[in-house]
Amino acid sequence: MPSTIPIGALRPLFPAIFKNSEYIFAENAGGSQVLGSVVDCISDYLLTTNVQMGNYALAQSAGWRVDQGLAAAAFYAHASSTDEVMVGASATQLAETLSRMIEETVIKQRAGMYQGQEPTWEEGDEIIISQADHEANRGAWKRLAARQNLVIKEWPVTKIASQSERNLYAVELSVAALAPLLTPRTRLVAFTGCSNVLGGFTPVAEAARLVKERTQGRAYVAIDAVALAPHRPVRPASGEWKDVDFVLWSWYKVYGPHTGSLYIAPRASAQLLSKLNHHFLHGSQGSFTFQPSSRQYELIASIKVVVEYLAWLGEGPAAGSKPKEIDWASLFGDDGGSGGRKQVQQSLHTAFALVAAHEESLLHILIGFLTSEKMRSRGVRIVGSESAKAQNRAPTVSFVIAASGGKPAVRSAELCAAVNKKGKFGAQLGHMYAYALVDALGLTVDDGVVRVSLVHYNTVEEAKEVCKEIEEAIDSFA
Repeated sequence: MPSTIPIGALRPLFPAIFKNSEYIFAENAGGSQVLGSVVDCISDYLLTTNVQMGNYALAQSAGWRVDQGLAAAAFYAHASSTDEVMVGASATQLAETLSRMIEETVIKQRAGMYQGQEPTWEEGDEIIISQADHEANRGAWKRLAARQNLVIKEWPVTKIASQSERNLYAVELSVAALAPLLTPRTRLVAFTGCSNVLGGFTPVAEAARLVKERTQGRAYVAIDAVALAPHRPVRPASGEWKDVDFVLWSWYKVYGPHTGSLYIAPRASAQLLSKLNHHFLHGSQGSFTFQPSSRQYELIASIKVVVEYLAWLGEGPAAGSKPKEIDWASLFGDDGGSGGRKQVQQSLHTAFALVAAHEESLLHILIGFLTSEKMRSRGVRIVGSESAKAQNRAPTVSFVIAASGGKPAVRSAELCAAVNKKGKFGAQLGHMYAYALVDALGLTVDDGVVRVSLVHYNTVEEAKEVCKEIEEAIDSFA
């Protein structure tokens, strides 16, 4: 197993990074840089196999490429088959589609259309949403609740006891705060695997297990993994997410195309979801029959090379080497022996272990700087955990300048403008669509926070340069 991430070998695979060597890409939580192989794959698909699915040779070639992309997405999510993964325009759209699939079942069961089945969700049943979530995993459930007379309950963020005395914005999603919200009428709990503002990892396995225990298995668990997926595995191979029913993520945050995926546990698919595609397709198998429209063929095909890159990363590649092609569809028929499926799974596991180790080195620089005595005296406060440990958070770090030592607070918009002034890198500004979180923290939602977000292709030197630029910007307000 390689001991360090091959930073010199991987950066040339990202054309934007390679061609803009003086610029630091530090706003990756908004969208990562794309692999050159992804662009090539999309281009080649459109130039050589851009036909509708069919039974003639060229259409079969196109179909093979799409099937490979779907299989890669399923493998990435540790699904048992491609039937468990759906691809759509975005995580937001897929969350809405998921809510509509549930609603269709609820309506039919309430109308007695499924003989012998009790209604899945009665009026007054409860959906719990997280205060820390992007609106993608909140809005769909609030709209469903309004249409079907369900009750929305909010899982609030709570202060991190060990940090709250020195930082009012040190908050997290605690399982202890979830527990009292769970009742026999809880039907769904939707929360983030990693906040795109706080940067902290939610204890998904622990929370999901508690949901199942407290509701006797009647409640479902939906995870927004968009901010998690670039940093850690979606549905770890260890099976610790076995109590999770739905997982959403976006490939454009994971070095790929602007499309999203949804993992659906077989139990949830069989018990809760209705098919939304054309009625004459409902007898067909697979996730396509659940989708309300066709697929983005060229984008799906390119998912294949994203996961091949991650597998390559875990193999300890040398400079100049490139990811090898993998027949993803064939891996689902593999016996799990020493080669094939097992080997690729190990490569992916190693890749994310390397990512975590590298990110911790970046975190130590960012967090160490922002929590330094100088920055603290200037009113700088991290929004979220001040931990620099990779087990606790991603290098997605938000901060504000609060009133301190008789000096007034600085608006995030002014701070962000100062940080971005030289154009060496771009920090983000605002609520990041985690509107409820920013509001709950007492921050002005139209101003929000300043966010810097790094990933595995960022170097230690870049992290230090980002800190230097932020320091100069903060000094300008002295």
